[in-house]
Order: sequence, then structure tokens, then C-alpha cells
Amino acid sequence: MKRVRAAAIVALLLLTGGIVMACEESLDGRVSVVGNEPFAYLALTTEEGRQVALAGEKAEELGAEYQGRWVRVYGSIEQEERGPGRPARFSVERFEAIEPPR
Repeated sequence: MKRVRAAAIVALLLLTGGIVMACEESLDGRVSVVGNEPFAYLALTTEEGRQVALAGEKAEELGAEYQGRWVRVYGSIEQEERGPGRPARFSVERFEAIEPPR
């Protein structure tokens, strides 16, 4: 009985881990700092003009080394857009530099 219960728990953990991995999104855009202190934030602006605030440890690295460059970020939306001046917040798990669109 204990083995069956342990196997069920392991299967459940693997299944939920697969669901989380499948939810990863990617966005392409240019990295920039938007706004004035104390309300400035790091943003990614897509080719269509959509702007998302970048969050997480990888976002700090983006801000330090990739401002003004085009990147592809992978992660997930932490918070949806809440109106003008309050963009969606994207949690960056990883990123890569890309060529700008033509």
C-alpha cells in the first residue's frame, strides 16, 4: 500500500512539473528602462509596441548588460496588465540575444 501511495505521489509531481514547463512563454523585444525614479522599471517592448515589465534575477542581468538590445525572454506572466502605465509583469527564467526584426 505504501509503495502504491509513493508511486502516486511521484506520478503527480511529475505530471504537475510537466504542466508548469508547458506554460513557459517567450517574448521578443528591446530592453529599456521606463519611467522616472522612484517608479522606474525594466521593460521589454515588442515589435508591435506591447510593453511588459521584467522581473526576477535574470531581469537584473538583462538591465545591466542588454539595455537597448533585442532579446528573447522565456518565462511566464506573473501579473496581467492593469491599465495604462501599469504593464503586465513577466518573470524571466532565461533569455538570449537575438537579431532585431527587419
